Amino acid sequence: MNPWVVGWIASDGHNAGNYWLISQNIDDVDALCLIKEIYPDMSTSISFETDNRYGTKPIVAIKRKGVSDCEELIKYGIPTGDKTFSLTFPINVSDDFLWEYLRGFFEGDGSLSIEDYRYPKYGITSSKLWCDGCKWWIGKLGITSCVSKDGENAYSLNVHSIEGVRRLIEGMYRQNTYYKLSRKYSIAMKTLTLLDYWKEKKNKKIIKQKLEKGIISAINLGMSVDSISEKVSGTVYTVSKIRKSLGIIGHKSNLKIEEIQDKLRHGASRESLIKMGYGKKIVYKAFKLLYGDPLLLREKRDGDIRAMILKGDIISDITHKLKCGEAKVIKEKRYLSSLGYDIQLNKVRGVGGLV
Repeated sequence: MNPWVVGWIASDGHNAGNYWLISQNIDDVDALCLIKEIYPDMSTSISFETDNRYGTKPIVAIKRKGVSDCEELIKYGIPTGDKTFSLTFPINVSDDFLWEYLRGFFEGDGSLSIEDYRYPKYGITSSKLWCDGCKWWIGKLGITSCVSKDGENAYSLNVHSIEGVRRLIEGMYRQNTYYKLSRKYSIAMKTLTLLDYWKEKKNKKIIKQKLEKGIISAINLGMSVDSISEKVSGTVYTVSKIRKSLGIIGHKSNLKIEEIQDKLRHGASRESLIKMGYGKKIVYKAFKLLYGDPLLLREKRDGDIRAMILKGDIISDITHKLKCGEAKVIKEKRYLSSLGYDIQLNKVRGVGGLV
């Protein structure tokens, strides 16, 4: 039997033993019309008085008689009668068969969403036996999933990873797929388009960061603009722009940065260098090239101080270990106290202040 149709029967169909049928609300009748193209001898019926999960929309059912079909369906894990607890995932079939089958099953009983146009979620509701079998198969293909209880009698298989959802969509909807439910296909293509966009944007960002890192490293070594451009395969404009953003205009400025960095390595502070006559901006750039962004370093030091305070370390131990002044530690103690932490603030003798 056609694997896509088998998937539909497994999710939204019924194996009666001498006939099988598939029912769906009238909004998704396009898939049933395609199934009738495969099996032209099927009959169609419509129920207008309905009240189920589809609301009151008319339900279209297609039916095909044949014992041999029903026996084949059993081989694919679809038992006769009620399949709520006994439906199983097909075994001993090819991966090509299973991708077609999974597309039909997903279109019948699956869901796909993408939160904030960025974070996807793929889910299928079925029996625990089916979910466990599907989890094993897609896991073999490198796709991580989880199975959880979904209501009283059902379970759901879910995939949340971006790459996992991408591989499922690409596997189910290969190029020029003719047999598909248009509504689910549209959702899948929207999701895939968004995932491709963010992947391309991330790759461009990584390439840009790598290029900038290489240029900054070469600038720090005193290389010329042309040499850097040739080394990192970047344009002269890009190299010059980054040099300018670092406060480096020409060779003399580059030498001055190296001079400042040498003094920083020997223990000079930024404040002392500025008092010595170096410009504030070039001192900042030299420090950033050598040690990193001072704002981020300050935030890290503040976090380390607070961590030691919360751990119960005394002021002298903190100042010794983190090379900071007592006033800074006292300031952080007051800050933590204002946030509601149980911090001991001792009075300073003869002053009346708090430490």
